[in-house]
Amino acid sequence: MKKITVMTIVLLTILLLAAGCGSPAASESGQPAQSAAAESQAAGGTALDYEGFSVAAADGWEQMDIEGGVQFYKPSGEILQIQIGGDNMTEEDSLAQMEGLQSSYGGSDIETVQLAGMDFNAMSYSASGIDQCIYATISDGKQIKIQATGKSYKDNAEIQAMVESIVFK
Repeated sequence: MKKITVMTIVLLTILLLAAGCGSPAASESGQPAQSAAAESQAAGGTALDYEGFSVAAADGWEQMDIEGGVQFYKPSGEILQIQIGGDNMTEEDSLAQMEGLQSSYGGSDIETVQLAGMDFNAMSYSASGIDQCIYATISDGKQIKIQATGKSYKDNAEIQAMVESIVFK
């Protein structure tokens, strides 16, 4: 059972990271640190502060620093990844990446949604039988991506709470 759980996590990690392939190299993330401002956001979780954002991590979620951000995961296969990277990227670059995912995985229509006070392009798709969603936007020439298991970040109350706690700097 543990091997299946580990393999599921590895597979989901690879799928979520593969979704970001083809993007310019991401900047290195800052080490997570507690901050008084972020701590006030954390409702029953742990507040983490990264170079480009802060987020309240829900209790019971493991975390792994990745280039440009963080990945939260549970042994049951749920994943949330927040990443900022690239240089001199445009909205057209970001949209082209989304269209590539849409074409490769039969994704949903790309729509615009509001997250953290910014407009994000959003879509869902299924890779290896696992529903996933991606939200992407450009800020100051850097791409901000939020990826999660499920057709929407709202499919999981803990993922929803973490996404809604994100504050971009």
